[in-house]
Amino acid sequence: MKRFDYLFTSTKGLILVAISLISLITGVFGTLSGPMVEWGIRDLTVTYLGMDLNPAERAGRIIMLYHTIAMSVVAIEVYMMTSIIPMRKHEQRNINAIITFGYILAMVAGLGFAYWGHNFSLHGLFLVGQSLVFFAGLMFVIALNAWK
Repeated sequence: MKRFDYLFTSTKGLILVAISLISLITGVFGTLSGPMVEWGIRDLTVTYLGMDLNPAERAGRIIMLYHTIAMSVVAIEVYMMTSIIPMRKHEQRNINAIITFGYILAMVAGLGFAYWGHNFSLHGLFLVGQSLVFFAGLMFVIALNAWK
């Protein structure tokens, strides 16, 4: 329980989780292109993970992958700003919780949709995750209101 609290309530822990997820995604999905294709590693990854890689949908998969990684990076930046910029503790907690849930939901659902078949429920959850990240951004702007 102490570890869970550290990972999901402290700034360092939240950043660590986001960086770990980005590293995991980069490690796995990095095997799908470049020299990994020529070395046969891509085929092993696709077979082992049961991916559905239609060549005509390659650009869409790359866009989805980019968005999931970009939202994680934005979350890291928000974590750093909420720890540095003065604001109420409950605002910091709420912003961090919503952006964390949002980017993780978008990451899991978006990659599931793009790489493991087109279940449009997953695409809907991806959009919900993106909306939560956007909502956390609005909450952050409100927390920065200089006229309080």
